Formats: sequence, C-alpha cells, structure tokens
Amino acid sequence: MADWAALKAEGNDAYKKGEFKAAQAKYTEALTVADLSGADRATLLSNRAQCFVKMGEHAAAVEDCTAALELDSANVKAQFRRAVSREAMGDKKGAIADYRDVLAAQPGQVECRRALMRLDPEAAESASAARARKQRKLSPDEVSALQEAQGEAVRMQRQVQQAKQRAAELARRQRIMSITRSEVSKSAQDASLFQHVGKMFVRVPRATHLKRLDAEKASLDKQQAGLERMTEGLQAKAKAANGALRELADAAGVRIAVPGESA
Repeated sequence: MADWAALKAEGNDAYKKGEFKAAQAKYTEALTVADLSGADRATLLSNRAQCFVKMGEHAAAVEDCTAALELDSANVKAQFRRAVSREAMGDKKGAIADYRDVLAAQPGQVECRRALMRLDPEAAESASAARARKQRKLSPDEVSALQEAQGEAVRMQRQVQQAKQRAAELARRQRIMSITRSEVSKSAQDASLFQHVGKMFVRVPRATHLKRLDAEKASLDKQQAGLERMTEGLQAKAKAANGALRELADAAGVRIAVPGESA
C-alpha cells in the first residue's frame, strides 16, 4: 500500500505545475490509506478542495472543506476555501460567515477583509470592531477564565473526536466480522474450520465457529451501543463547554475561536 505522505507530496507537485486534476487524483488516493489521523485527513480534504476550486467544481470543494472542518475545526485554509466556493456559488450568507471566522483567526488576512467589503460592508465593519475589542487589555482574571474555559472546550472536543475514531474502528471490526460470518456460513454443514486460539490454529466444527462469531458480534454490538451513548453525552458536554466559552468571550468583549464549530 502506498504511503499517504508520498501521495500527498505527488499531489502537491502536480498542483504546483497547474495539473489540478492529477493533484486531485493523488489526494483522493491518499485518502484511501488506512489509519490516517483526523488532522492528516483534514489536510488532504482541504488540499483536494483547493483543486476543485481551481477547476470550478465549487460544490465538491464545499463538501470537502466541510468534512475537513468536522475533523479539524482549526483548519483555516479549509474555511477560507469554503468561503471562496460559497461566494462563487452565490451563497452570500455562508461566504460572509466563513470569511468572518477566518478573519477572526487571522486578523491580517487581507483577502478576507476585501471579500467582506465586497459582499457586505457592515460585516466588514463588525469584524473591524471585533478586532478593536480584542486590543483592549484584559484583566488577569479575565485572561485566566478565558484560558480555563477554552482549555475545557478543547478537551471536550478532543474527547468527542476520540470517541468518533473509536466508533470508526469498531465499525470496521463489525464489517470484518460480518464478512467472516458470511463466508463461514457458506461452508458445508458438517465442515470443520480452523479457528485462531492463542498462538495456534485449531480445527473446530462449523457450528462452534459460527457460535463464537455470533458471540463476538453480540459483544461488538453492545460496545457500539455503549459508545453511541457515551458519544452523545460527550457531545452534550462539549456543547455546554462551548456555550460557557462564548459567554465569557462576549462578556470580555473579545472574539475567540470555539473548538469544533464552523459557519
């Protein structure tokens, strides 16, 4: 299996040459490599989105950018590229929201400022006012409270992402289990099959093997149900942490990035 980093590098080289279709194909191939981290997958999606932007395929670009932001809410490039594509598609409201979020994260982003002035002068003025508020010197207590709230919000968002990754791994194991059981069930009724036990393979009756697979499936299903409940609880806590962070930021008169949130 090809290394995803090598495929990404090939995609980058193709993009620099203006070969956007070839670059998009390399990023797509890299995305099929197993065991990618969320941040790496987000980077590949953002890179592929830029290829779509260059080719004028803005709906595909928006889809990739949104997926990237779900994996890594701090991916400013993905948010900017989504803003560009939303503007190209006539989604003025969505484009303005994205441009404003990018500008909040990167106040020196000239292209965002120009885009806001072009799309909605009032929105640009609001962004300027937010930057002015950020320049106000906060008290030590305000800084401490904001840091603590942001740390909690980041921690909860990380736990949500970890739960989602565990769910993806569990789903993979369930698919393998389903395929294995399907193949075993096709064998003859009186067949004996090899079963992995410790460091050895032993021959067991087909019925015994199926019974073991069914027990493992039931265990995986139970784990999946428990993981779904845990994820729902974590998402509720993450939402509450984000709300607390927003309230503190509003009270302090500052604009602050909220983990896991995009336009």
